Formats: sequence, C-alpha cells, structure tokens
Amino acid sequence: MEPRAAIRATLTNFVTRLLVSMSFVVLVLILSPGWAVAVALAWGLFLLGLVTWAVARLRPANVKRELCKHLAATVTVIAVSRLIGMLVISCTQ
Repeated sequence: MEPRAAIRATLTNFVTRLLVSMSFVVLVLILSPGWAVAVALAWGLFLLGLVTWAVARLRPANVKRELCKHLAATVTVIAVSRLIGMLVISCTQ
C-alpha cells in the first residue's frame, strides 16, 4: 500500500472508531443509567449487525448465518461477563 493510501486508511479508521465511541458517550450523557445500559446494548447489537451484514454481503457468505453467529457470540460474551461480575461481587462481600 502506498504511504498516502495508508495514512488515509489510518485516519478513516480512527475517525470511524471515534464517532462510534462518542455515540455511546452521548447515550450515557443524555439517558438515565438504567436506560443508558439498555439503549447502548441495543445500539451496539445494531451496529454489530450492520457491520456483519455489510461484510457478509461483500464476501460470498451467508448473511443470515453470519449475523446469527456474531450476535450469538456477542450475547454469550455479555451474559458470561455479567455472571462473572456477579460472582466477583458475591465473593468480595
């Protein structure tokens, strides 16, 4: 990759990640804590689904299978993280 293209790709990557991160910050700032968690979870799942759909369409992949796989993995990680957090809290009290 030529240097100019590499710099452009790096800047685009940075700006995209910054905007996505800031969208979550905005949710936390404007919503109450309970709503912020629920809306941020839904927003994150939506973004993951959108990116998965776009990548699967570009590749010769089954879109439904890829969506199910990524969303299932995400829900599993969130559930296990929550359980570990509850376990740590119960062990430290």
